[in-house]
Amino acid sequence: MKSTGELIFYKTFEDSFNIKLTSSFLSAIFSFVKQTLKTKELSEIEVGPFRFIFEVEKADSSELMFALFSDRTD
Repeated sequence: MKSTGELIFYKTFEDSFNIKLTSSFLSAIFSFVKQTLKTKELSEIEVGPFRFIFEVEKADSSELMFALFSDRTD
């Protein structure tokens, strides 16, 4: 996903949530962390029984965010 929230690729094994809504949500969280906490060091978020794991990489002039969504037990 681009830092703007634009989804580039996804692979799902279950249809348990809206992927486009989720990419916008994750983009908003990263923007909040950058602007409010003045850091880019967000590597994971746990919400209920779920875990999001992140990796941000620079590609040319933009940032790409890789996100893995799993159960906490995975």
